Amino acid sequence: MRRSIEKATELRVRRLAIPAISTGIYGYPYETCAEVMTEVVKEMRDIDMELLVCLFSQEAYNIFSKIFSKG
Repeated sequence: MRRSIEKATELRVRRLAIPAISTGIYGYPYETCAEVMTEVVKEMRDIDMELLVCLFSQEAYNIFSKIFSKG
C-alpha cells in the first residue's frame, strides 16, 4: 500500500482506490489488514490525496470501519 501511494504521488494522482489485498481467497485477516492500512495512512497523512479502500463484504466493512474509527 505504501509503495502504491508513493507512486501515485509521483504521478500526481489526486484519488487512489486501494483494495484490501489478500483478505479474500488468501484469507489474510481483515483486522490485520485494517490495522496495517491505518498505520500507513497515519504515517503518510501529509500527502494530499483521497484514498478509497475497496472492500467486498459487509463483514469486511464492519471490521475496517471499527478499526479505522480508532485510528
